[in-house]
Amino acid sequence: MNRRRFTKKAMKVGLAAAGAYALGRGAYCAFWESYHLRVTKWSVPLPRLPADLDGLRVGFLSDTHLCPSMPNEYVARTLDLVGQLAPEAIMFTGDLLSEPADRLPQYLDLFARVEAPRGKYAVLGNHDFFSERSGPATAFLRETQWRPLRNQNIALPETKGRVWIAGVDDPFSEREDLDAALSGVPDDAVCILLSHTPDLIEPVTAAGVDLMLAGHTHGGQIVLPFIGPPVVPSKYGAKYAWGLFDCRGTRMAVTRGVGMISPRIRFNCRPEVVLLTLRRDDRTLSTGGPERDLRPQVRRMRNSVPRLRRATR
Repeated sequence: MNRRRFTKKAMKVGLAAAGAYALGRGAYCAFWESYHLRVTKWSVPLPRLPADLDGLRVGFLSDTHLCPSMPNEYVARTLDLVGQLAPEAIMFTGDLLSEPADRLPQYLDLFARVEAPRGKYAVLGNHDFFSERSGPATAFLRETQWRPLRNQNIALPETKGRVWIAGVDDPFSEREDLDAALSGVPDDAVCILLSHTPDLIEPVTAAGVDLMLAGHTHGGQIVLPFIGPPVVPSKYGAKYAWGLFDCRGTRMAVTRGVGMISPRIRFNCRPEVVLLTLRRDDRTLSTGGPERDLRPQVRRMRNSVPRLRRATR
């Protein structure tokens, strides 16, 4: 066998092995990583936090995307895990469902049984407004003892009015009213804003909010090695895909979320619930990654596959 024939044969074997590996990784993504929850713990520096509230524990989750393909066992495990973290308050940042709202009653017990002494608070995401779902989603939250904040705010219990929770409706559905959401919050109070998407960070920072919680990005859902998430549904691209950030004094936490949208797989981006521990300090945080769209790199990688195949003929 000459060198040319040997090289072609070796390349074919290599491609076959790569195909088998890709198939295995695909199964891993679809059947293990997609539903293998992790707990992420972040310590959040808030310089204005009252000293006696230093160490306040907040549970944080987003994007459950309830639908027929979401196992009830997985939803139950998610909410039980949040409860096991013993948070003093729980925050949910939208996209409760991705299905007809008439299926919501089957989840009543699951969402009602998780508890927190200072309350459970939620906003709606873009999927919650599709097909006139916002009314049933809001009613569901109230029935399960979550406080929906529809461009509204409320003082966090047992803080003597020194910490407020505000919630803004989803901007992709053009229902957000940040001024209304923050109206009446005292200037000297710590304000935590719930927003479905990180895309509101600029006006939120201008308003002087202390901490913003967001979801929607799913962390990119598929994160490629050395490249990052090729598609992130945000005007900032991958800049705020996932993590804890400092945006000119406003802290922002963006979660990968619990559920998925099509394609219903995760790669290198496990679902999560988050435990935030609020701290009275002023240490610095990341300001986010570059604002760039990685889809051109992915297209180049995809286009190189036919050339590689031709080289092995």
